[in-house]
Amino acid sequence: DNTLNTLQLADLWTAKASSATATISNIVKDDVILVRSGQVTSTYPYFLIKVTDVTLTTSDNNDKITFKYKKKP
Repeated sequence: DNTLNTLQLADLWTAKASSATATISNIVKDDVILVRSGQVTSTYPYFLIKVTDVTLTTSDNNDKITFKYKKKP
């Protein structure tokens, strides 16, 4: 497991924060998304989310995204 530690996640967030968006489109399998929680009580609010599967449906709004996440304490 080569997940980044908490300080590395914080540094990565600082470096990339200017390109952060509230929504993400065109998500595909194996995407890795860095997320910062909006909870003010969280000391380390950074999460990594890895997309493990994407199911798109064209006839309805029942798309599905499966993911794993990791939060480093």
